[in-house]
Amino acid sequence: MPYPAPGTYHIQSSSKPDCYASIRYGEDALRGEPIDPSQYSQTWRLDYNEDTSDTPRLWCALTIAGYTSSLGVKSINDHQPVCIAADSSAWSWFLKQTNEGYVIGLLSSRGNEYNWFLSDKDEQIVVIGGDKSEPQSWRFVKAE
Repeated sequence: MPYPAPGTYHIQSSSKPDCYASIRYGEDALRGEPIDPSQYSQTWRLDYNEDTSDTPRLWCALTIAGYTSSLGVKSINDHQPVCIAADSSAWSWFLKQTNEGYVIGLLSSRGNEYNWFLSDKDEQIVVIGGDKSEPQSWRFVKAE
């Protein structure tokens, strides 16, 4: 499966196909919600960063389509919600291919992986250390 081209997407949970990465209007944390543009911001811009490492990862920035606000976390620890970054700097997320889509994650300063994790519909999407649970896959569905 090739990596998705830079562009605008909905990010869908592979294990919970009715859940998409969403931010309720007026909030800043990412949740797993059904498609409903009247209640949620659900369209994300995928852009790739230059990768200078020899890893099976591709680095990217995820921003709200039409804005410069990047997705990030307040600190790189277990159970930190993925949210709109407080500062204007773009966070670098990695994509790693799986049979069902892509693991989305980031690396701590010690090189530990923290991957997106959704426990259930209407819950926040958080990062969890790769050694704590099986990484979840996400699909990039082209936004119309």
